Amino acid sequence: MSGTMERSKRVTLTIPYTGCIDCHISNIESNLKKLEGVRDVEMKLWTAQIDYYPSKVSIKEIKKAVTDLGYEISERN
Repeated sequence: MSGTMERSKRVTLTIPYTGCIDCHISNIESNLKKLEGVRDVEMKLWTAQIDYYPSKVSIKEIKKAVTDLGYEISERN
């Protein structure tokens, strides 16, 4: 095996919701997992922990995908 393996990074976003929590979680998880470079998404109520590969997707692109769904977000860490 040649080359180096890129390590994923994790960002935690706060994503307030209104309405159905199950719809909120399902909608965000499924759409973020479609982004190339997103390794995993773990949703819990108002937060999303997203593991991603910075060489393939930026935090800016991840945030845009969430706001394009109509949600507001803020980065915690």
